[in-house]
Amino acid sequence: MLHVLAISLDASLADAANPHGDAKARQVRYAELAGRLSSVVYAPDLPSGRIALSDRCEVHHPGSRRRWRFIRDAVRIGEAIHRERPIDIIATQDPFGTGLVGLWLKKRLGVPLNVQIHSDFFDNPEWLAERTRNRLLQHLGKWLVTHADSVRVGTTLVGERVIALGVDRGRVAVIPVAVDIGRFSGGTDAPLRERWLQPGERHVILWAGRLAPEKDLSTLICSFVQLRKWTSDARLVICGTGPEETRLRREAESAGVAPGVTWLGAVEHARMPEHYRSADVVALTSRYEGTSLVLAEAAASGRPVVSTAVSGAADLVRDGVTGYVVPIGDAAAVADRLNRLLAGPAGAREVGERGRAHVTAWFDPARTTEAMVGFWRQTVEKNRG
Repeated sequence: MLHVLAISLDASLADAANPHGDAKARQVRYAELAGRLSSVVYAPDLPSGRIALSDRCEVHHPGSRRRWRFIRDAVRIGEAIHRERPIDIIATQDPFGTGLVGLWLKKRLGVPLNVQIHSDFFDNPEWLAERTRNRLLQHLGKWLVTHADSVRVGTTLVGERVIALGVDRGRVAVIPVAVDIGRFSGGTDAPLRERWLQPGERHVILWAGRLAPEKDLSTLICSFVQLRKWTSDARLVICGTGPEETRLRREAESAGVAPGVTWLGAVEHARMPEHYRSADVVALTSRYEGTSLVLAEAAASGRPVVSTAVSGAADLVRDGVTGYVVPIGDAAAVADRLNRLLAGPAGAREVGERGRAHVTAWFDPARTTEAMVGFWRQTVEKNRG
């Protein structure tokens, strides 16, 4: 039986009222397979507490209001958990704040550290240019992964970047997030389609995510402007909210395409399958991203995708076969690929079906969960040896 201590920034794990995502179910699956999983979560909007997701899986949230305080509080709680039931391995969500907690506990408790990287950080010019502090975080992150006992990455490209830092290849594993995409692969109905389409429109382009700078929805709006010059029968549907929403709405107004854009706001994750099935194509125009669950879910729904060349796209999209990959920030290329798919619906359906087969194999929940727990076990055994 393996007792895993996870240090996380996913506040939804501690929020009983949050209906979005399947992170809780994922934690329970890890606990069942490993033996036991205890998570310490940064949830600044929630009071301190401890909840049980199952008899083997619990979540502690210290009520820290600042991340620097969470580092201290998480170490304290981690030590208390270890006294109650000894920990075998520490797994951290990132190589920054949670990584510091993990390294601190590794030194104090003498247990191995597994650092996880879920996005594309290191030597990524887009991420480095986003905030001044990101350059400092990069130095911290590179140092931390070289002091970890193992590193889990979500994409092949990020894995190669970690190995280039001098981390032994045997200590790095490419394991995508364990996501149950089976519920996206069933059904062919499109219940929302007629609600979205206006007279004269035939096609739906769907975008889903957080309206934040790194998602670069501006590029998609620019591409939609170009697409509308070629055809007026497409509608752009946006699922999500975020700090960029007001600016992006004004941008669509200024570009003259606002009448062709539908803003849905936040959508419960449980309702996303019907949203994907109601679209003709799904677009992602991020400037950087790790494993994109939107790409995976869209492909599992049998929908062709157009994505910028973020790190996760290399694993999820075979350019010209299961979708299209275009240069980051290239609105003209996005418009061209969207137009190709919309102009040939039969071919687009074939692309979507090939994408479904590919991501179903890549994200098989049993395979990815077992791979993650197996990697933890391997890390523990190497540390004991």
